Amino acid sequence: MQSTDRRPLHLAQVLQMAMREGPAGPPENETPEKRYPTVGKRPVLTAKVGLTILAAAAGVGAAWWAVNKVRSRI
Repeated sequence: MQSTDRRPLHLAQVLQMAMREGPAGPPENETPEKRYPTVGKRPVLTAKVGLTILAAAAGVGAAWWAVNKVRSRI
């Protein structure tokens, strides 16, 4: 478990900060990540969602196989 509320910066954010702030960096009373908010967080694919998708795909595959097996007998 993390013991801080800080988050990592992307390399592009670090480079942007260096170009804007210069060698001195941001003010001492401010953490660098405060000026660079996280944009476009992607939702995490949880195990439940992944298993549900896998089960649905297996069901569709089984139904397709069964239909083709019946058709081949006709």
